[in-house]
Amino acid sequence: MTALLIDVATSLGLVAISREGHLLAAKYFPAAFETSRLLFPTLDELMTEQNLTPSLLAYIAVGRGPGSYTGVRIAAAAAKAIGFAAARPLVAVSSLEAYVPASDYSGPFFAAIDAKIGGIYLAEGICRDGTATFISPDELVPLDVACQKITSNHLVVTPTRELLALRLPTATIIERKPSAEFLSSLAFAAFSRGQISRDGSIELAYLRRTQAEIENNSGKKG
Repeated sequence: MTALLIDVATSLGLVAISREGHLLAAKYFPAAFETSRLLFPTLDELMTEQNLTPSLLAYIAVGRGPGSYTGVRIAAAAAKAIGFAAARPLVAVSSLEAYVPASDYSGPFFAAIDAKIGGIYLAEGICRDGTATFISPDELVPLDVACQKITSNHLVVTPTRELLALRLPTATIIERKPSAEFLSSLAFAAFSRGQISRDGSIELAYLRRTQAEIENNSGKKG
């Protein structure tokens, strides 16, 4: 079963092709602000390189967030358009769970995405024998709570180390690209369990209000 994956919820967006959950090819976007312009040309390039058309896909996987409101909506709109045109189901996966340690790491970790003044998006996981498993759902936590949750035993994996290092100065933080391979395996597992959408409906994981709503609300309180 061949699948297309689209995840542009963070500044390190990607599109990928997998078969039976195993990654065949992936392309990453060079900058967050280029995603809307480059998404469909990059998708077309990837599909052409793999000699694929949408009708040959078993399903389309899409990162549901959390992350950038714009990025999450762009990914969902693209997946819905392709799914509708090809009459293929959609599978939603967590964009946060794309951030896993390298296969040689063993121990607890947090996948983390900076949510600006909203806090930090966190998901706790553990790596054993080269395999990452998430043991908590995605959540948005205030900065002080994040500092309490993340101990010296945890590794923090993020797409933006420089930003998080300023907010979590005592944490061990590494910056990694989203794992197209890990997300592809999650999508295949969900598809195999029948966790699909045939009508194009996807529950997006915004987890918080928009930045404008937060800033406006802060201004009113002040």
